[in-house]
Amino acid sequence: NDHFLHRYGEISGQTLREQLSKIHSINKDQIILGNGSNEILLMSAIAFCHPGDEIIHSRYGFEMYSIITKIVGAISVIANQDKYKINIESILNNLTSSTKLILIDNPNNPTGTFVNKKDLNNLLSKVPKNVIVVIDGAYAEYVKSLSYDSSFDLVKKYNNLIITRTFSKVYGLAGMRLGWCYTSKKIALILNKVKPPFNVNKIALS
Repeated sequence: NDHFLHRYGEISGQTLREQLSKIHSINKDQIILGNGSNEILLMSAIAFCHPGDEIIHSRYGFEMYSIITKIVGAISVIANQDKYKINIESILNNLTSSTKLILIDNPNNPTGTFVNKKDLNNLLSKVPKNVIVVIDGAYAEYVKSLSYDSSFDLVKKYNNLIITRTFSKVYGLAGMRLGWCYTSKKIALILNKVKPPFNVNKIALS
């Protein structure tokens, strides 16, 4: 019986990735599963940052951003916020040769603000291609505004983009620890090199 817990689950969550690809009309080979989307954020930092590199995030964003930055020995560079919404120009002004990662919770956790499609496109068009942008969409399903981009289409346009999702919030499965991301083929190959085998447990994959 495949449900026995004395056996390992699928090493890369192939079945779940296929299901997600069908639901969202995206490529299963560009989906990476995580032990919560937190692990995706950490894998991104591990894959692209060395000690002394810089990670840009906002002061009032998800508290794990500063913790992840410390774990990899990087330096937090704080982008300004306007009425608790991250300022795109502030991100661009804080870019240096040491910037390796930009973390944006969109919508923002815990303030609930979000960056609209136009501003997000503006940012991505100006960020150097060697800097990885992570759009943390843990609360994406709650946004009803038409000016919010809930699709994964930007991945087709920008090879340096990672978009995360989680089953913890709107699906109420926080204890299952299941998250995922969609990204370019190039970044997916890199993330798969740092992803631990069997990082998502068999119960979550079921």
